[in-house]
Amino acid sequence: MNDIGYVEWMEAAAYSDCSVTLAFAGVIALAGVRKPPYDVPIAGLDTQALAALVRRYFPALRVAPTASSAIGQDGLRDDLFDDLVALLLEHKRVDDDETKWLAHAIATACMGENHLWQDIYRELCARADVLICKSPSCGECVDYAVCFEPAEMALPVVLPIERRRARA
Repeated sequence: MNDIGYVEWMEAAAYSDCSVTLAFAGVIALAGVRKPPYDVPIAGLDTQALAALVRRYFPALRVAPTASSAIGQDGLRDDLFDDLVALLLEHKRVDDDETKWLAHAIATACMGENHLWQDIYRELCARADVLICKSPSCGECVDYAVCFEPAEMALPVVLPIERRRARA
């Protein structure tokens, strides 16, 4: 699946004008540029779920999708991934397979190098009753560097939460 590009995914799409289709195609096509364990089409989906997604959204594509059970190798990132999936599913309107697939696709995209997950960081902190943010927005915060270090420093961003939990 990693050698199939975005254009090919969209050419095989049943609903090429649907934003959900665009999201799935983008996340799946970019699997090869994400670092392990998120270098899979959609993290957290098993092979059966991934095959069902491909059949429903990309029926013209004849591939044998495979999933990875690599999630679980890095506790910090796994916790963030699982928390993000849970957060997204808490706000679902419909409880169906597509909603679960989309939550996992969004969370997978957030684990990439572009720090999409940072946009949701404040919400995850609030959900965990950890109020580390002093400003109304991240851009105005004096502690911006604590949360948003350069890419090579991205993983320790969870540490302030853990320190605050330890003090509680």
